[in-house]
Amino acid sequence: MPSFPFERPILILLIGVMAFGMLGWGWYAGFTGGHSPGWHWLAVSYSYLDLPTLLLGIALVYLGPIFGGILLVLLLAAVLFPRRRQLVRRLAVSLGMIAGFLVMLLIAAAPSVLFGYSPGGRSELAAWHKTYRSVYTAPVFDDNYGWLMLLECGRFGWCSEVYRQYTAGTLRKGTLFSSPTEGGPEIAFNSNTHQMAVKLGGEWVFVRSRDEILCVAKPAPSLTAENEAVTCDFLER
Repeated sequence: MPSFPFERPILILLIGVMAFGMLGWGWYAGFTGGHSPGWHWLAVSYSYLDLPTLLLGIALVYLGPIFGGILLVLLLAAVLFPRRRQLVRRLAVSLGMIAGFLVMLLIAAAPSVLFGYSPGGRSELAAWHKTYRSVYTAPVFDDNYGWLMLLECGRFGWCSEVYRQYTAGTLRKGTLFSSPTEGGPEIAFNSNTHQMAVKLGGEWVFVRSRDEILCVAKPAPSLTAENEAVTCDFLER
């Protein structure tokens, strides 16, 4: 059988989608989960794919039956018109490849929906040559349940997570852009003690110096837990 046309472009496109999937699942998912460092700006750029990915998923739900119906028609055409069988087969293969490509693209971009990335406040500490950023990460379709991340970023925007707190029902995506008095996170720095801290929900939850973490707040334990609750103190001035 003669080779299918456009084999090389299809191969390049396939490699591109696979590389894009590795970016999403191999790096972005790990970065939003706090397991690997990375560039803040790249995570923000990738997160903008959430709406196109949702639209693509909805489109595939409605286009799936249409693709199936067209393939069935082509199968009947191959039986009824044997002389056109090669043409029909090429049409069926082309349609299958388009459908497969769209599904692969959806899978590759799925992390942008599953792990939404919403930047909040930032604080540049010139004395430390560091920038601290608060980020809220949660599924795009339900931002009631997510994580507050505190990123420590150095030169060239390379960031790593230094603090994380689960905020089920207490913090939403929009809260990151509200004032601290409304429950949004606040990043503060005391130039006298050379300490920085994060306030969430009116309480200091994270305090550190330049060289070490000094306090990480812990909620009240259950009745069977052995560890006690931990609260953090921080002098704002």
